[in-house]
Amino acid sequence: MSIEDDGREAPDEPPVPVGAPDPEYAAEILKERYAIPSRFVLELSYPELDPEHPHLKLQIDQPAESRRPKERYIIELRHLEGGPDKDRWPVTMNALDALLGALVESGYAHRDMPSGEGLEFEEALFGVEVSCVRPDLEAEADRLLAAASNGSGGVTPH
Repeated sequence: MSIEDDGREAPDEPPVPVGAPDPEYAAEILKERYAIPSRFVLELSYPELDPEHPHLKLQIDQPAESRRPKERYIIELRHLEGGPDKDRWPVTMNALDALLGALVESGYAHRDMPSGEGLEFEEALFGVEVSCVRPDLEAEADRLLAAASNGSGGVTPH
């Protein structure tokens, strides 16, 4: 824990791998580049700290609107092999940039995005996974399943 200016303990920031860009700054740059609405929240993280094989996870939270629930798009990108010998972060960030651009330009059609192992970009191979989850609906499903396992039949009035 670190100490805030007002004396409170601040949560530790997740570690950033050597050579990787600052996650908040990179997320803001990507948001501006693709004119993603300000109500969307982008969060970049590094699930693994291996400098030889960068691993990125970009989460895009789209708030609920009218009859559409909150949606969370996730792009997970793992460098597998190839690319520059020394610094693989630039090619990995360029690949993430291209994937995000394709997702935005497709109207967030995540099922149409390239995914799988061994996808080539700038002479490097990547593992890519693009998904969409609906946190509000998942929470409701979990609540119903928990109620069903407790013997209350799973359906409760609100």
